[in-house]
Amino acid sequence: MAFHRITMIPIPQGKIVFIMGEHAHSQYFSEDADELAEEPKELYIVPNAGHVVCMTRRI
Repeated sequence: MAFHRITMIPIPQGKIVFIMGEHAHSQYFSEDADELAEEPKELYIVPNAGHVVCMTRRI
């Protein structure tokens, strides 16, 4: 049985910011979660960052 992984994760409602690196291999998780979330929400893309760099780089 095939399923979309993001449907297994509860998306919190209320103010939420999704942060992803521009070159992250897992971009689709943040993009899909952003589509499912209600306002207010923001999707912030860290320029020139991958998945790990995004989590460790000070911006």
